[in-house]
Amino acid sequence: MLTIKYAGLKLGLSIHDHTELETAPVAEPEYVALGPSIQLA
Repeated sequence: MLTIKYAGLKLGLSIHDHTELETAPVAEPEYVALGPSIQLA
């Protein structure tokens, strides 16, 4: 993650449930996108 930060890139996370939302700050993302998960098959 530090390599991304030092390269000047933005890190975003796509999350799909409350557990991912609660743990997202650990990665220190620039943004978080919350959306429904799609069940396939």
